[in-house]
Amino acid sequence: MNQASTRQRHRWEAPATAIKLNPHERKVLRALGSYYSDFGYIGFSTIARKTHLNRKQVRCAARSLRRKGLADYCRGLFNDYGDVAGAGYRCTMKGAEVLGLRSSPHYQGFPQA
Repeated sequence: MNQASTRQRHRWEAPATAIKLNPHERKVLRALGSYYSDFGYIGFSTIARKTHLNRKQVRCAARSLRRKGLADYCRGLFNDYGDVAGAGYRCTMKGAEVLGLRSSPHYQGFPQA
């Protein structure tokens, strides 16, 4: 067994409730969580409209949420008409736990990241 696999196996991960979020991250995560029953991926412009943050603030917060494992990024998304729609973020299961969405009666599940 090499040292890298040993290090990975003993990696400690903080519980979802212990993750600290700044106000912009919390707003962006709530916006992402509001699409949990749909396909889930939304772009910066939609997030900015919902949160009343500017695009730069949304981008910084979304990237931070991705590093923390609360959001997932996907590029090459398509709209309902089959046109390329760009890239977007979605809330992960860990992000849903932080928001308390897993106990919601409307929770339909998240795809595994």
